Amino acid sequence: MKQYSIMIIDDSEIDRYTLKRLLKSGGVNVPLEEATDGEEALQFFKDAEANRAKLGEGFPPVVVFLDINMPRMDGFEFLESFKTLREESEGYDTVVFLMVTSSDNIKDKERANQYDFVKGYITKMPDTADELLSHVGAYLPG
Repeated sequence: MKQYSIMIIDDSEIDRYTLKRLLKSGGVNVPLEEATDGEEALQFFKDAEANRAKLGEGFPPVVVFLDINMPRMDGFEFLESFKTLREESEGYDTVVFLMVTSSDNIKDKERANQYDFVKGYITKMPDTADELLSHVGAYLPG
């Protein structure tokens, strides 16, 4: 089975911890990369050579959980920058994003859906691993 990784981009340490715990309790034991805002996450993707050396086949992550409201660079600013990176660089067309946010604003959902690589919009943190895996399971290898 191909090695893979997952990334969480969220300024909330509690939300990052909760997602990691739910993934692990759901049997997803893969490298979990974290970023606290869009700028940090974008730099992670731009540092492809270093991250390929660290993660091997696990780079880039297959699934990225992305918050909207973050300091420095929010989720939408990140998506726009990632879209450009994806167009200019090879290897990023397999990355799937799931928005995980407290915003149930229909305009935010519509804005997120404008990106073909955003595959889900979760407005409430899942309570169980099964609930989380129902959102992400289809995008995980094997």
